[in-house]
Amino acid sequence: MLQIDKIWDQLFPAEQERIVRLLIKKVVVTPHNIEVQFMPNGLERLAAELNLPAPKEAVEVAA
Repeated sequence: MLQIDKIWDQLFPAEQERIVRLLIKKVVVTPHNIEVQFMPNGLERLAAELNLPAPKEAVEVAA
């Protein structure tokens, strides 16, 4: 996942959307702020699909 930017443009738009939907729960846009809420288990689900080891520690991030 640390190098997703290297292959992102090679993915079909439908696959890009599917990955984003696995990772992001909600985006709230206001005139002065953007809040991104991530799925609590999004990285674990994506790792499972890619047969990668799950992240050791789940961290909630708000942007």
